[in-house]
Amino acid sequence: MPRRPNKAAVVAALWACLGASSGALAASLSVSPTLVDQPAPASTASVTVQTQGNDPVRVQVRLFRWVQIDGKDRLEPTRDVVASPPLLKIAPGMDYTVRVVRIVKRPVAGEESYRLLVDQLPEPKDRKANQITLVIRHSIPVFFRAGDADPPAIGWGVARTKQGLVLTARNDGDRRFKLTNLVVKAASGKVLRRIDGLAGYVLAHSSMSWALTGQAAAGSAVEIAGQGEGGPFHGTSLVKPSP
Repeated sequence: MPRRPNKAAVVAALWACLGASSGALAASLSVSPTLVDQPAPASTASVTVQTQGNDPVRVQVRLFRWVQIDGKDRLEPTRDVVASPPLLKIAPGMDYTVRVVRIVKRPVAGEESYRLLVDQLPEPKDRKANQITLVIRHSIPVFFRAGDADPPAIGWGVARTKQGLVLTARNDGDRRFKLTNLVVKAASGKVLRRIDGLAGYVLAHSSMSWALTGQAAAGSAVEIAGQGEGGPFHGTSLVKPSP
């Protein structure tokens, strides 16, 4: 059984290099698949962790409930789903299977969202003067969903705030909405935001926000386009004035 995560673990960031003159050591750690999607009644999934380095790698595996509050992602402790084993040591060139198990007895309603964090742990022998160990983290989306879950239903909104323009996507469906290659344009054709690759997820019955650049008059139209898991999407919104 994994240890109960604390708040510091939830908000911990990756180590960064402190100076150009410092050396760095990092092993190659890979995880597959990069997304776990389990329809009911399945309650168990497998994830493979592998290292390509020359030395053994110690790895910590943890699971958190994934929610979105005030348009932002948040990870919260959970006991509904566990990862086994929570700690492992992988030999060079070898792989290891981690099991993700939903242990709560209640049926899945709609879709449950979690994040599997796979962290390389620094080795004490690598902590040398003028040298920093880069800790590798993989964050894998994990979903358990009911067979009758409704598809995502997205509504768009753009508002002027004290911090500038903000785009918000609201998902009233039972399943998440994945956005890639997001492009937001003003009525003039000016690009207010472009995100190549993954822009994020809008979880079921949740909302997600993105800051935009530039200006757009209140009441003017904004166009939103990109790629979802089901294909291209297009949306529009009128800019709301500042509250």
